[in-house]
Amino acid sequence: MKRTDARNSFVGNGQLNALQVATMGLGDTLHPTLAIASDLAQRAGENPRKRVSKQTITVAPTGGTGSKLLVTLKRYCVDEKGAALADTTVVTIDGVDYTCGSGGIISHTLNGADYTTLHDLVAAINALPGFVAHVLHALSTHTTDSDNFIAASEQAVKDAQIGYTETLYRDVSEDVTAFLRIGIPRPFDRAPLQLVEIRGAVTGATAGTVQLIKDDDAAYQSGGGHQVEYNKFTLVATTLTQYLGDNVLDAATIHGPVVLKVYASDLSACSFAVKYRQALVQERC
Repeated sequence: MKRTDARNSFVGNGQLNALQVATMGLGDTLHPTLAIASDLAQRAGENPRKRVSKQTITVAPTGGTGSKLLVTLKRYCVDEKGAALADTTVVTIDGVDYTCGSGGIISHTLNGADYTTLHDLVAAINALPGFVAHVLHALSTHTTDSDNFIAASEQAVKDAQIGYTETLYRDVSEDVTAFLRIGIPRPFDRAPLQLVEIRGAVTGATAGTVQLIKDDDAAYQSGGGHQVEYNKFTLVATTLTQYLGDNVLDAATIHGPVVLKVYASDLSACSFAVKYRQALVQERC
């Protein structure tokens, strides 16, 4: 009898060994670097008459220290009737006391210059009770000490049971690099996967590289010492090119999460697809 380890399933993959395709382009609306969610479940010791009804995020590329990135997180606190709590009301969230401002709002401001990398920014968000965050389509070492992001007005953060709010989009006109992350870096997404194909076309690039990099944020090392380069190819301009192509049965098994990185100093457009499937872990018993 064989038993399949289902703990290594990627989000949305109902059949463990189903072929999946992840796509990537180059544009300001295509590269969210942050996945964030709300965990509003009541904890022991919390007062149900002082609860958080929703949480939001705002991105200001030049609103922080030195006109660099500023991320603002807000909690909207209400009483048992749903009315906003009064100013100076103290709300306890997961054992931590916070004081409400106007409209029952608790605000947290995160300066990109203070955290330097996406890894550090995500760690700061995860240190706040009620927020869950992961690095998305970028390397964990990507700098936040810049203004190369797209402004985003205040938006609600999804409940973690529904999914993640994708935000903190990169300004690719200032940073002409395309990233695609396969597997949000949670423990079960570090499971093995089989890489079947990498195919893509670019515009405007005379030279550059295509890299497939393991980027396990849970094993983060300053300077990128945790990152492993699985493949590196010379970028082929204009022509649709298959950079990697294997029979499904012969596809190499690697460990995620992985990031596809396409870079050229004169890159103006690109369209890539990565075909992969999970490598099943089987046990005999």
